[in-house]
Amino acid sequence: MLDDETPDRAPHSTVAATAFSSGWPARSAAHAIRTPAQDAADLVLELTQCDQILRKTRMVALGRHRCAVEHLRFARGAGPFPCALIAFRRTSVRIRSGGAGAEVVSPNHVTLHNPGEVFAREALSAEGDDYDWIALAPAFARDVLGLNSRSHGFGRQSLLFAEGVATLSPALFVAQRRLFAAVRQQPGIWNCEQVESAVAGLVRCLLGDRDALAARLWRRRRHPRPTCHERQVHLVEEAKAILGREFGAELSLVDLARRLHCSPANLSRVFHAGSGMRLNDYRLELRLRKGVALLEESGLGIGDIGVHVGFASHSHFTSAFHQHFGMNPSQFLRARTQRLDALLPLGARAAAAPPAHSTNATAWP
Repeated sequence: MLDDETPDRAPHSTVAATAFSSGWPARSAAHAIRTPAQDAADLVLELTQCDQILRKTRMVALGRHRCAVEHLRFARGAGPFPCALIAFRRTSVRIRSGGAGAEVVSPNHVTLHNPGEVFAREALSAEGDDYDWIALAPAFARDVLGLNSRSHGFGRQSLLFAEGVATLSPALFVAQRRLFAAVRQQPGIWNCEQVESAVAGLVRCLLGDRDALAARLWRRRRHPRPTCHERQVHLVEEAKAILGREFGAELSLVDLARRLHCSPANLSRVFHAGSGMRLNDYRLELRLRKGVALLEESGLGIGDIGVHVGFASHSHFTSAFHQHFGMNPSQFLRARTQRLDALLPLGARAAAAPPAHSTNATAWP
């Protein structure tokens, strides 16, 4: 154990190679859908056939992107985005954006995209690319981040998000899923101000968690030689790719290390140092979050879902679920949000307040 509507299709075997070997994906103007009343709105969206919008206000929008691996649009990547976009990942894919190296992202992650950014993607499995997204109007994004609008534009030298990938904590994972469920299931209850306030709190908590993790990793950093650092990054990314594809498999630390041609001790140390998570915790979180997706959409029984994502039994799945999310699977399904401002856990609500300078359990064997 570990510590569409379009008929355009392409063979699975050619999609991943196309996405990465051809460089940055060319922008396709086909099927770019402009939302109504753009003249009066501060938020500008360009949606594709793969996007579904759940709620839009003057400052934010919530939606979902689903692109099958066989779809030709998968090979084209995504972007450029006309606004800031935060993607809460539902599937594991390898992405490359902003000139940075390729990185594996999974339901354990959220990706942060600056206005004008594009990214290429490579399939790790047949699941394709599936993520919930929040789009932020420029003025709203600057206010949430506490940036001065006159001195902080959207040029290459003044990006909103310096880092493109952040780890999503269990508490914020639940808050995001409940927010999306609320606007989807009870669309007439929440006014625009309530939705925007909930989004602002979620984003501030997310960025606070990201900065805290970055600080911890920096303090532990050993500053290896460039060639050693490259090998370590590659090792972490390949481990994430295997776990993303085989999260439900009975894969031991020894098995994983053998496939990556390294020692178990070295793999465990490098993964923890590079990702901020222990391998066992990473896979456990991944299994639980895939279980949440099946709870929401599959109609399967709780026990069947637990076994499907890699747990030994109904009780094992329920126990781990409660330990990480503070409720059992049945309670999660029954939960209905009464107040959007109460979505965040108590300890995170103070962190979600506007900044003062704002302008407006299983062990390794």
